[in-house]
Amino acid sequence: MIVSRFLLWAREAAAGDRAEAVTALAQAYLHSDLAPEDLRQARIALIAMLDDPSPLVRRAMALVLAASPDAPRPVVVALADDQPDIAAVVLSRSPVLLDSDLVDRAALGDERLQLAIARRPWLSPAVSGALAEIGTEAALIALARNDGAEIAPTSLVRMVERHGGSGPLREALLVRPDLPLDITQAIVAALAATLGGFVTGRGWLSPERSDRVIREARERTTVELSAGRAPADAMRLARHLRSTSQLTPALMLRALLSCAAPFAAAAFAELSGLSERRVAAILRSGPGHAFRALYRRAEL
Repeated sequence: MIVSRFLLWAREAAAGDRAEAVTALAQAYLHSDLAPEDLRQARIALIAMLDDPSPLVRRAMALVLAASPDAPRPVVVALADDQPDIAAVVLSRSPVLLDSDLVDRAALGDERLQLAIARRPWLSPAVSGALAEIGTEAALIALARNDGAEIAPTSLVRMVERHGGSGPLREALLVRPDLPLDITQAIVAALAATLGGFVTGRGWLSPERSDRVIREARERTTVELSAGRAPADAMRLARHLRSTSQLTPALMLRALLSCAAPFAAAAFAELSGLSERRVAAILRSGPGHAFRALYRRAEL
């Protein structure tokens, strides 16, 4: 009876009045000590108001329900499929939405919805991974700046692969405390490629000279990044460099001459198949038969 009277009134009321009424109804649902039957009636009324022709009414409902873990899930899911300015309200913070809900909306929605998802207070690796694969540049920048987003290393790599030429994205990634060493190096490589294309396009350097300067700068920075890192980080970096054809004799020689022992040992271990401990012992022994054998085994 209550729902029927409410819906009959809503047919004749102005949009502003309906928005105020649905705001009060949603607040009562969440915060009032309603009897079970009254709570059920309020839920039915909220579901019915999803069909209201005025976006003002549906947005008012979204604003009240968005942050509450007690909001009725069918209502929130429906609002997440509403027009972008309404959907973004619940997508940005509703705790009742599942990872699957967020992944679907990120894939089907426009940049506004991707931005709303990327800025949520917390994001799982699964949702972050979906954004890394399909998100626009702006969405990836928002994701990188979100301290509450858990981003797997593979997703970080994908972000750099897709939009590594974006300066704001590189800056946002580099300040993340959880950024792995190999991703940092990938960002450096992307920046080097961007700078190389710029100076060549301007005619300041020939392509050959530009390639040489950029390669030397990239290798020097790579060795500097490896300084003071744990052996596991050095090995991860060596594997990344090998997979991207950057683990060259010149880079390894630079590491040896720069006394970057952990990285040099990881690089030789990656190429030779020997353990890092065995390689480190050979490198400490200096030039000799053991080092020449290691060099040949690494096929350098």
